Amino acid sequence: MTTQLTDQTERLSLQDIVVASTLPRVNLLPPEIVEAGRLRSVQLSMGAAVVAALVVVGGLWVVANQQAQSEQEKLDAAAVRQATVSKQVTSLAPVAAVYNQVDQRRQLLETALGGDVQWSQYLTDLSLTIPDNVWLTSMTVSPQAATAGTGGTAGTAGTADQIANITFAGTALQHDDVALWLESLAKQKGYTSAYFNSSTEKVVGASTVVDFSSTVVVTREALSGRYLQNAGK
Repeated sequence: MTTQLTDQTERLSLQDIVVASTLPRVNLLPPEIVEAGRLRSVQLSMGAAVVAALVVVGGLWVVANQQAQSEQEKLDAAAVRQATVSKQVTSLAPVAAVYNQVDQRRQLLETALGGDVQWSQYLTDLSLTIPDNVWLTSMTVSPQAATAGTGGTAGTAGTADQIANITFAGTALQHDDVALWLESLAKQKGYTSAYFNSSTEKVVGASTVVDFSSTVVVTREALSGRYLQNAGK
């Protein structure tokens, strides 16, 4: 009998548990408290989001500040270098003035002596190349303005700019000797267009000789260029 009562009691308890689990849950809290809880959860979530945003913004600010400091250091270093260079330029100003004076004087030297010809050398060459039966009695140099448009410069070989005419007067034993003289004259550096002007025969003692006149054009090839070279040293 006792055993049956115990079994019935256990079956009733299990039924109560099953019935309790199937019954709907009832929230007895007031709606205001539930809404307040939800609002608090939302506020906590928003607060966490704000904190995270502040952390990110703070990190970005730190990075930007470091970059700004780095750029400022570069700017300061550039300013220091600029100041140093400016001081160097200022200290070198007298040197630049000296170079300008040298250039001005070089230009004056080129203008004044750019047309220099070493006539002594030419006379020496003539004395070594003149034919045996020819004797010079005079030599007249007539400077001429250089011919424009050839692009030659002072001391440049091979140009045809005319800088002077030279007229020679002399005596030869015969006309063939005068021709030899013109050929030797044309071979001289800086000479061109050697030509015959006139000749006259005359008797000297028992011989007949020829007095002649000839002219040659002097080109820029005859310029020495020595003053230009000295100015450039």
